[in-house]
Amino acid sequence: MRPYFLLDASPSAVSSCERTAAVIGKFIVEGETLLKAVYCSKYYGVALFRSGRLVLLAPDSPERHGTVIEGGDGNVRDVAAGDTHIVFCKEDGTVYSFGYSNKHGQLGDGTVWRNLPFEQETHAADGSDAGGKRELPRLSSPQMIIGFGGGMDGVEGHVLNGKLLQVPIVAVACGAFHTLLLTSLRNCVYACGLGVSGQLGGRRRPVLQPTFKSIRLLFGLTIRQIAAAGNHSFVLLQTGKLFAFGENLCGQLGFGSVKAVHTPRAVAFNGAVPSVEMRRPLDSSVFKSLRAAWGSAESMYFPLRVERLSPERDPNEPFIVSVWCCPTRTVLLTRTMEWLSCGLAISRGPCEIKAPTMRMDRYGPLGRWIERKEEATSFRKMQWSESVAAALKGVVPPIPLEESLMDEVLCALHVKCSNNAVVLLIRSSGESQPSHLFVQGETPGVFLVDEDGRTPLSPAPRADKLLHDHEVDDDAAEFILTEAQGIFASEAFMAIM
Repeated sequence: MRPYFLLDASPSAVSSCERTAAVIGKFIVEGETLLKAVYCSKYYGVALFRSGRLVLLAPDSPERHGTVIEGGDGNVRDVAAGDTHIVFCKEDGTVYSFGYSNKHGQLGDGTVWRNLPFEQETHAADGSDAGGKRELPRLSSPQMIIGFGGGMDGVEGHVLNGKLLQVPIVAVACGAFHTLLLTSLRNCVYACGLGVSGQLGGRRRPVLQPTFKSIRLLFGLTIRQIAAAGNHSFVLLQTGKLFAFGENLCGQLGFGSVKAVHTPRAVAFNGAVPSVEMRRPLDSSVFKSLRAAWGSAESMYFPLRVERLSPERDPNEPFIVSVWCCPTRTVLLTRTMEWLSCGLAISRGPCEIKAPTMRMDRYGPLGRWIERKEEATSFRKMQWSESVAAALKGVVPPIPLEESLMDEVLCALHVKCSNNAVVLLIRSSGESQPSHLFVQGETPGVFLVDEDGRTPLSPAPRADKLLHDHEVDDDAAEFILTEAQGIFASEAFMAIM
């Protein structure tokens, strides 16, 4: 068995974590490099390797666990998973989706169904076939979504007689029950699935939307990244400006409140209050000023007043280069290598964790001191920023970085937000350099798991935490790992291979 590092696992999920690590380790031994591992809320997950192979992770189904997912020709470029569905795109721009429930139309293929007939899998705790029978929800086969494909990155798509028939997709993102797609020209985002919280970005908030529709307000903007989790979504522009929309019960959108945002709205970082949508009825004088009379000179030059979002970023606001999120909190990275966080300030870690290093004044998963609960709903600096920047010096050139080198930095970072912690892995660029692991929040500890059992790892020595100096203190745990490629985590466990 290839050794791996265990960060957290419930007692009932230890065997599932071991079987998952065995499959991923087998592919790594064969020369593969782990790029990404995503999971549904239960039962299934997938692992994407640098070669473009997509491997199914189903530890409760020995026959299917570790099988390569087939769907069309070419290599897989990106993959994402929601609570019950998985979506991936290929290098030719095509999109495939499958899952074990589609009650909100999150697969985007035009169908709606609650579940497929169950199949019985026979397994034991050690993965053998000697255990009892348990019914697992049956996965649908990957289906290609019509209307996407027909080109590589940067290509407009397949055009016939001036009509766009196919649109290439380069990135996918999934919330709990909704899906986002980013086109190859990076100027349009498509969405489908559940939209009652505004996570689909449109004026309408449908209970189900079984086909992909473009988000009108985002059309034409140059987009860098899309992200989604739970019932909310993020869109990051090339200008460093961040838009958020959807559910906001934990303040994870960063607007300084817990009110839902139903259409894309720019996140303000300088303390300014964002503009609120106008919902009051207009009087007759205001209505006339918004719509010119038919046949007038104004109607000739301004026939339609279409609402637009400005891509320009306030010079006083940070330049965002990447976003990571989970249903309860969000983490951002700026061009100056500052880390920002917002969302749920407390964790849902088990109460029986008792470690001598735990203190009552710990920062928690947000990585900063929270004096008032309102502060958790706005993006503020995480205290591990300086420590992470120091660890990155051995991987990337000095900071600040040029735009051409930012992709190299992001490839070296692997971030995972969970219910009780935020974990950052800085992957080494060579065999001679170690990897760095930062853990912010509550975890039982980091253990090296190999054939000899579990060996606890000690964090790197750091100065004692001061009680009142919250501007300097950093209580994140830093670990030096000999070799690590990526984080694989479900709702029941978190580990590093």
